[in-house]
Amino acid sequence: MYSKIKFIVLTMAIILLIFFGFYIKNQENKGVLNSKVRQTVQKQAYDKMENYEKYWLEKSIPSMKVTNLSNEPIIIENNSSPSLYVVWASWCPDCQRELPIIDSLYNEFSENVNFITIDLVGFKGETIEDAKRMCEDKDLSVPVFFDTTKQVYQKLNIFAIPTLFFVNNKGIIKNIIIENADESTCRKLIKNLLVSNKS
Repeated sequence: MYSKIKFIVLTMAIILLIFFGFYIKNQENKGVLNSKVRQTVQKQAYDKMENYEKYWLEKSIPSMKVTNLSNEPIIIENNSSPSLYVVWASWCPDCQRELPIIDSLYNEFSENVNFITIDLVGFKGETIEDAKRMCEDKDLSVPVFFDTTKQVYQKLNIFAIPTLFFVNNKGIIKNIIIENADESTCRKLIKNLLVSNKS
């Protein structure tokens, strides 16, 4: 009787070890697969950004109809001054982080550069009220406009936010930053616009 119980226990232990081995191997395979999937997704995102930049660089930024804080329609178009366009939404973590940076740069360069921040109303549930609330919470002074008709979204083929367009005094897009903008890089690109404006 004792040997029979011992045999059953030993058999169960072997089965558990085999099962555990399969489980570990499966998890390892999942890890490799997840890593490969992650690398593929990252490469696709990078390629999409690169292709987007290649398409728009050295092209004229289109005129676009937006509304201002008073819900009045405004046509944004080149006015012979360098401009920084920022397309954003309040729910976007990168936008929440970068808009105060843009606001700081606005306070520094607004005499010579147009700052045009455009909230994508309706993009993934974005509302004017949410945008206004975020601007108030962060005490932003940079001009804010609203893409209520999706014209900005469609004309610029926006696929990720924030997207920043550095536009020279002739309305030509000279640089684009998608998603990750830091203050020093933005300041450098703005200064480049001002230098080219004098030449």
